[in-house]
Order: sequence, then C-alpha cells, then structure tokens
Amino acid sequence: MYIFLPKNIQFQLNNLVNFVEGKQERKMYNDNKVPVTIKCQIITGKADKIFDNLNSINFGDAKIYDFGSKSAFFCIILDNADESKLFIDKVLHHLFDDYVLIDIYKNTNPHVCIGISYVCLGEYSSPSVSELKNEKIQGVLKKIGIDFTSKYSLLTCKYLEFHKNYNKSTFKYLFLQSYCLQFICDFLGYLKIEEEDDMSMKKHSLEVKKVKVIIQKVISELHKTSPTVQEMACMADMSVSKFKVIFNNEYEESPHEYILGKKLLLARELLQTGSYSVSQVCYKVGFNHPSGFTRLFKQKFHCTPSELFFSNQFWLKADTGK
Repeated sequence: MYIFLPKNIQFQLNNLVNFVEGKQERKMYNDNKVPVTIKCQIITGKADKIFDNLNSINFGDAKIYDFGSKSAFFCIILDNADESKLFIDKVLHHLFDDYVLIDIYKNTNPHVCIGISYVCLGEYSSPSVSELKNEKIQGVLKKIGIDFTSKYSLLTCKYLEFHKNYNKSTFKYLFLQSYCLQFICDFLGYLKIEEEDDMSMKKHSLEVKKVKVIIQKVISELHKTSPTVQEMACMADMSVSKFKVIFNNEYEESPHEYILGKKLLLARELLQTGSYSVSQVCYKVGFNHPSGFTRLFKQKFHCTPSELFFSNQFWLKADTGK
C-alpha cells in the first residue's frame, strides 16, 4: 500500500530530517517541576479503505488535523485529557493502517496526541513496512518514553515550549503543524538510530559466526599444525586485532591458548587409552617436537606425558591381572 504525501508535506519532512541529522542546540526550559506524561501505543485502524478527510471528524471540543497528509499522520488536540480514549476509539473507525500513537500532556491544557502510520514511517526510513512491524518500533517508543522523563531532553524541551506558547499563538493551526512535524522528524531520528544499532548487532553476529566456524574447523583438525592467528583472521576476512577481540569476547582467552588447550586435552585422552606412545600422541595432536610437547603438557597438567603414560600402563596391568 502506498500513501501519497503532498509535495509541501514531503518538503517539510525532508527538511526536518536533514535538520535533525545535523548539530542541534538544546534549549533548556527553566522549570524545576516538569509534570509531562507520555503514553505510547500501537493501534490498528478498523476502516477497509483510506479515509482522506480526518479533519471532518468531530467529538466535543477535540480537533483532529492531518495537515493534508491524507491520513499518513495526524494530530489530535484536546482540552480534556479524559476525552482522549473515547475520541481515539472513534478515529479508529476511519483509519486503515497500523499507527504509532503518542499521547503527550502536562497538568494543564492542551493535550496532544500524535499518530504516525507505518506506511509514513516506511517512506522515510530504510526498512519496508513489513519489517517495521516488530520490536524496532517498541524499542523507539521505549527510548522516547525514557527521554520524556528528563526535563533536559530535547523532546521535553520542545514539548514544554509548545505547551507554553500554543494558547497564546495567533495561528494555532500552523503552530500545531510545526510541532507535529518536528515530533515526527524526531521520531524518524530515533528510528534511524534503532536501525543502525540493529544493523551493527547483525553485522557483529555474522562476524562472531565466522570466527566460530573457523575455530570449529581448526578443532576438527587438531592432528594438523594449527593455522596462525593471521591466517585465521584472513580466513574470516577481518583484521587480526578484530579477530582477536571477537575471539576473546566469545571464549575469554586468546586463539592460541584456546587451540593449545584443546590439543593438550586430546593428548591426555589418547595417553589414558594406553594405546599410543608419547611420541605417537605428540604427532597425533599436531606437535612437531616431543620436547616442546612435554614442556607444555607439564605446564597444564603438572605431570609429564611419560609419567601419565606409565601411570596408566601400571593401572591397566593391575586391572588385567598381569
């Protein structure tokens, strides 16, 4: 489904998106008490087609404006916060898409409720509409809710400035439109950050998977001389330092320590079978020099391979009665 946004609305949103991506100076609002309440939810319209004249809906003193967006987004302004739920229930019958709905209100009027359709969000963000219908939106709503708890956050400052001047404004419609578009722009900014975080996590997961696949291959071939860290990093198509960092985070030791530990554990298991000599075991686990193998084995198990071998030979003979 595609919702056409008039050129003037597209122009305003695009300008605002470009603006928030740049540096912004926060305007502090000097108020020790900031009784701002915010309620975020996702609603599903009940209409079977797009209703392009939300402005015609009436309910008491409440007013709704879509600013020519043809229901892509809207803003409800109420004098009585208690009317909010009843009015939104009425509006649902005229909405076709899924919407993010954010109620923002102070202890005095006006009460503002902003609705943004998933299609609108899909127009100005990278994921498709279907991809938006998941935890990304919930993550954005959670962050917005947290930001509104701080009196120094950009969202809080903008709302308090709007709340302070709305009733004194001569052109209330334009003032409300300006605040609504700014809020949508800020929401898109939060969504962009959420997408970037998600992409970063996915990329990291793929890199971790690469490292694990390579290590599993090395462990399955312990009888061979192990590749160097540089060679494994090249296999993973990443730098040596990055490979080491990912490996250390996953296994809590260096690649060399991890692979060496696996080799020595396998060597101990082979020696305990009594079927192989120390030299045979040394070569079976990929060591080229028995002396180096003996030294490392003793460091880890506090006995030499020969001591373990003859100890097991003694007990094997005792068990067989020979």
